[in-house]
Amino acid sequence: MHHRVLRYPAILLALSIVLMIRIASAQQLPKIAAVYPAGARAGTQLEVSLRGANLSAARELLILGGSGVTAKLQRGGAAPDQSSRGVIQARCTTCHELRSPDNRILSIDGWEQTVDRMIKLRGADIPKNDRDKIVNYLQASARAGVVTAKFEIAANAPAGTREVRLITDFGISAGFRFEVGSLPELTANGAVQNIDLPIVVNGTLANAAQKDQFVFKATKGELITFNCKGYRLNEQSVAYFNPTLAIQDSNGRVVGKSVGIVGTDPLLNWIAPVTGVFKVIIRDLLWKGNPASIYRMTIGNIPSEIVLTPAVGRPGQVLEAQVGSDAASSQGIKVTLAPDITGITRVSTPLGDAPILVRDIPDGGGAVGLVEIATPVPLPAMFSGEMKRPGQVDRYKVSTQQAAGFEMYASRMQSALRATVVIKNQKGDIVHSQLMKSDADISIPNGFPSAGEYTVELSGLNDTLGQYTWESVVGKVHDFTVTSTPDGINLAPGRTGAIEVRATRRDGIPGAITVRLRNAPSWLHCPPVVIPPDHDRAVLVVHVDENAKIGGAEIIIEAITEVPDSDHPDEWLEITRRVKPMEVYRTINVTRFIERDAAYIGVTSEQTPFALLLENTKPIVIKPNTEVDVRVKVIRSGSYNGGVLVQFQGLPPGIEPIPFVQYVPPGQDLATFKLRANGGAGFLSKRPDNTLPPMEFVFVGHTGGVDSLFPYQSSLPLAIIGPTTSVNLNPARIKPKVRRQ
Repeated sequence: MHHRVLRYPAILLALSIVLMIRIASAQQLPKIAAVYPAGARAGTQLEVSLRGANLSAARELLILGGSGVTAKLQRGGAAPDQSSRGVIQARCTTCHELRSPDNRILSIDGWEQTVDRMIKLRGADIPKNDRDKIVNYLQASARAGVVTAKFEIAANAPAGTREVRLITDFGISAGFRFEVGSLPELTANGAVQNIDLPIVVNGTLANAAQKDQFVFKATKGELITFNCKGYRLNEQSVAYFNPTLAIQDSNGRVVGKSVGIVGTDPLLNWIAPVTGVFKVIIRDLLWKGNPASIYRMTIGNIPSEIVLTPAVGRPGQVLEAQVGSDAASSQGIKVTLAPDITGITRVSTPLGDAPILVRDIPDGGGAVGLVEIATPVPLPAMFSGEMKRPGQVDRYKVSTQQAAGFEMYASRMQSALRATVVIKNQKGDIVHSQLMKSDADISIPNGFPSAGEYTVELSGLNDTLGQYTWESVVGKVHDFTVTSTPDGINLAPGRTGAIEVRATRRDGIPGAITVRLRNAPSWLHCPPVVIPPDHDRAVLVVHVDENAKIGGAEIIIEAITEVPDSDHPDEWLEITRRVKPMEVYRTINVTRFIERDAAYIGVTSEQTPFALLLENTKPIVIKPNTEVDVRVKVIRSGSYNGGVLVQFQGLPPGIEPIPFVQYVPPGQDLATFKLRANGGAGFLSKRPDNTLPPMEFVFVGHTGGVDSLFPYQSSLPLAIIGPTTSVNLNPARIKPKVRRQ
């Protein structure tokens, strides 16, 4: 979004520092681990089960995204007895992140087996009395983690994906995907079921050694696509669900199979070898069972990807494109791209959501025929294409005035393509050759190492097919992206939380970036923050009123910067980008991220059992290559006497905390840190602009385990400055440049 504005908008930067800092403990986070069925046909009604953790106090169901889908909650399980929760925290978080219904979905018996395995095989020091309390709590939590809702999908509901969240007494849950389609649908019932194609089948592999089987007819030479989604519905399922499919003929002989093509999802383009009756079998690769192992499989002569041509556009552009699988079936549409979105996003089409690369650079077009006679496309530019047949090679001819990077996207486009790229210079010499590793898209920072002309050749590894986009951003391009972590937080009334925002700048974005809430409800307070030119992040501090009602709201975070207007030297252009919320989760002790459609602030009834008291609330003054002490006192409240982990969030560059995380055990109440300024802390000596606010950080606390991913409550920010640094601790609007009339 571009607007003509004056230099330096008024920004609220000063925040009062309070002595008492309220920090979150092991919150009972609402979590949706499965929505089943995970989709429905337009014009239908159905009962949907939502399974997860801490859902018993569900109040309302939110459906974000396209229109035409409504839902009404029906019932929930009874809440578990909380008296044993402290036993789990004390016994189960010393060795690893907490295994509980908060982050694992198991059957009732499965939880008992898990606890006994930890005791017998792993040597967990858990007495019999505590063992029974832990098992009873986990089993009760599993029962409480199921609610149902009546979904109604309007006949004119646009095809595509929605995001489902629950508002509960414990706040707002993380999101889960729900699809709206146009094909007939069937739910697996445990028996061998006959199906007519095309169709969408929904299933859940809840039990060990389970397999779902569907019988269909096919004609020799008929192309049938089996597109099974599990990972694409819930990326966290990779920890326990690895679906695989096989096709058998009438004699039981396997005539087709697939596993792990898009993420862990099977995808098979199969040609019937003879006319006859066949069976498709879906199961877990390791024969595991889990109530959250849900899948949604489209079967028929249906394209596995919804392809937009071109699949690139600029923010705010009304894009004229074709959508479809081939020239015969494609249709012309107009897509209006949001003015504040950049990067890989999804847009609604008559066939469903289609991925597209949005960047404020020119569309370089598609692949060329003969590169020898093609006119090179000047960089920066972005391109899109599709591998439609085995052995296909797409070639592009480009030119650049300086060294430039190369970025290609297939996995982020949710494509089955596993690409290889070869970059050649004008002489035909290969300067780079790279292939996709697993699901990682290709990034070559020095793809075009110097000025000149180049040829880019793209092909599918092992004849994989699918769509792709690629780009080379060079020069002073007025584009940037900002992400927020986590995608939302749940706070009790009167509490304060922190959301970290990070910016990726292009060379044309040298200045400060202001980050603020666009639509804050009246009960939520969040002053804007600045990501300065000499840092890539800041921390948004949000505070919920004491009288806020239990529930919450979706929020929109936006980032704004200004660049000189090349046509009018005395004016500046304001560029706005919507911040991308990133959900944080952990699987196999690895932290991962999921890009979500919306951010949220939940208001929870759960209170915080401890607070932190800072000894010093004034700006911290540090000389380069020296260190200072910072002490934080833990003030426990109520009956809580457990340990507390205290750490930093949003530390400025070059500031090393020693230690980064400090454990304050029961019976103690003081955490002492050292902050050391190393050679990277240049901001202590010089800032690019003396009107910038000081660098700031916050303290956060938790009780360990899975909660370390969710620093939901924090201090207000503390500033760090150098002894001679010129900073504006109470900034005011400076005199703007003259605006051209």
